[in-house]
Amino acid sequence: MQLPGPEMLDDLQLSRLQPDRPARAAVVSLPTPPGAGEVRASGLLSQSSPIAWWPEHLAGEAEGEPRRVLMAISGDEDLPATVRPERATPVEEPAWTGPEWETRVLEHDYMGAINWETGELVLRHGDAEIGLRPGLLTADDEPMWWEWLQAEELWSGPACRAIRVAGYASAMRLDDDHPDVAERGPTKWTHRQHWLFCEVYALLFANGVVHVTARHVNNKLYDEGQDVPGLPMIGLRCGFEGEIALTGEPAEVDLGGVVLSTEDCATLASAEKPGGLSGDGEITILRPYEAVEITLDGHGRRSDGPTWVCAPEEGITPRGAARTVRFTLSMNDAPPRVERYTVPWWWLGLCAEIVPEPALPVHDERDAIVDTAVEWLNGCQLKGFFNDGSVPRGGKHYHDDGSAAESGWEGEAPYNHIRSFYRRPTPEHWQCAMRSLYNAADIAVDHASFMFRMHGYDFGAVSITMNRTLGLLQGYLETGDPYLAETAENIALCSAAMDRSNWPRRSYGRDAMWIRGPVALADYLPGRGYEHIAREALGRVVGCQRADGCYSDQGGPGGAHAAGNMVLKPWMNFMVLEPMMDWLERHPEDAEVAAAARRIFDWQMEHLLRNEDGQLYWPYQVAWGDNPGMPRQEGSLNPTGHFPFWYPARAMLFAARYFDEPAYLEAWEEVERGRLESGGLDSLRRGGDHYANKAIECVIWHQLRRWNAQWLDGQLVADPYVLAGEDAPATIETPEGPVEVDV
Repeated sequence: MQLPGPEMLDDLQLSRLQPDRPARAAVVSLPTPPGAGEVRASGLLSQSSPIAWWPEHLAGEAEGEPRRVLMAISGDEDLPATVRPERATPVEEPAWTGPEWETRVLEHDYMGAINWETGELVLRHGDAEIGLRPGLLTADDEPMWWEWLQAEELWSGPACRAIRVAGYASAMRLDDDHPDVAERGPTKWTHRQHWLFCEVYALLFANGVVHVTARHVNNKLYDEGQDVPGLPMIGLRCGFEGEIALTGEPAEVDLGGVVLSTEDCATLASAEKPGGLSGDGEITILRPYEAVEITLDGHGRRSDGPTWVCAPEEGITPRGAARTVRFTLSMNDAPPRVERYTVPWWWLGLCAEIVPEPALPVHDERDAIVDTAVEWLNGCQLKGFFNDGSVPRGGKHYHDDGSAAESGWEGEAPYNHIRSFYRRPTPEHWQCAMRSLYNAADIAVDHASFMFRMHGYDFGAVSITMNRTLGLLQGYLETGDPYLAETAENIALCSAAMDRSNWPRRSYGRDAMWIRGPVALADYLPGRGYEHIAREALGRVVGCQRADGCYSDQGGPGGAHAAGNMVLKPWMNFMVLEPMMDWLERHPEDAEVAAAARRIFDWQMEHLLRNEDGQLYWPYQVAWGDNPGMPRQEGSLNPTGHFPFWYPARAMLFAARYFDEPAYLEAWEEVERGRLESGGLDSLRRGGDHYANKAIECVIWHQLRRWNAQWLDGQLVADPYVLAGEDAPATIETPEGPVEVDV
């Protein structure tokens, strides 16, 4: 394994995502090899700030050196279509010329038993000034601004500063005369939550452009938390007067010397469900969405049309829910946009970003599978209200007017959205990735327990089986938004605690998938204990493997959930293999995990079936206790027949390479051929996130691992895995352009 040398940065070219649109501020999330040092954009005012670091198992003695940097660029003119990074030499930093910031107290009352203060984040640049005040609109449309502000500067440089400011917005004003305080005493209210956590993560560019990521979070600090009444909104102190409906199209509005762009949050509203911007010349209230409304999913648990976790007329933010809103301000004549520069797919491969070792990406006939999956994953997202970015489960689509709003979430969907953006960077891929990412981070995660919610159930139902955090981590790497990394880390820690406290038990099944999170966290945030958490959990997984080598559906320890201990599915066993393979890719010497994985692979081989046409396939299910089929259902043990999941595209090639046994891959190739001959790519269009989502990840992995191509000393070197009699033409992306190969 050979990571690229830092000198290769000098030949790298970064491209603007939308070069036909004006922009003077930009960011790029840039992987950097060990020894690169400070990296900047050649000829431009720029800087880089480390946001991830190399782990020992990839970088050896270079452990702890920056692995990802967020490079910011600020210009006085339109930025070029391409830029080249360069390793910076020590120079005297130019003085900061960008926006200054401070927090100030608006009003306060420090007398009596119940104290309060409201505040504002103030931004100044030249003659322009604006104040930001996230808050709540009460049922009487009275604004309640955030309180008790605390601020920190995350990083700074000549081109950009990143700040984080947070406080709490109360849904009601309490004082000593409030009846509940006067009659019950103030102590009753200290454990009765009626506030939301409000946060602003802002990038301040030297030219006066400011990118704002603002959010409201109904998290928990005391007791259980509770639903909070009121509509989240963002107040802006500015000179705008008037009203503008936000209907789904990006808007640019002059607020009185500061221009606001809603491009990054436009799809939170629609003509049917509009948001709004209303100002009285002093305070402007931005409502990016009409109401807080969260729907259930499409598993058929609810049959009477759209059903609600939180209906819009309730006027609440449910316990544990959050919503992030991104927008841009320009405090001078620069366009209110922050452009994105993109990194070549081959550079991501060399920097061990596609798989955990340097390997060049590959294109072959399987591109059609990935392209179809990406098309479905992008096209199915709900647009136009609070749930924007959700991905339906079970293959259901939404009507344009949102009338069949049945949504769900899958924590790895944003991961594959972002990988799709890496593979083919387009504005659509980027927009879908950000929408999907923040929908998962805000709504799928219960921020009172730091667990993923169980889709299709009322809020309050959480499940370790759904704790999939790869997308959150990947989103952090792209944005630098600390909320995303912290949420992924918190879920890893809570999952570990829950996993430990429910041991021993009979099985694992798909609830082992949470272990992928700490494995990935250890790749980018080494030294924080995630590697230990992952291996300890894998030890528990190995400890309850069935004698025949498989795992049952999931590890429900008792009650109704214990039914999962009697259900055997090849699909769920491929899920158990996911964290095992993740671990073995990084720690191939771990014989205990490898032996457990081998037993699963052999069990999978024993349960292949052939249909009446002679096609090989894995059934959806092979047993449910002593039932002859599914409970209350006559028929075979595999009532759904050929189940077109895509996990084996990765798993069976992994097994063939790791155990030097081509029979595993031969089985998968026959299954895949039969599937494509009989159904084409329709299963990816019908099958929902289970199919499309995993097809993207697993097929890209399969393409790359078929060749294991590296770039060594300026030469393409490959280790192809080709079956007997197989013709395997492909195109490998290299630093010198695409190279066609064949065996």
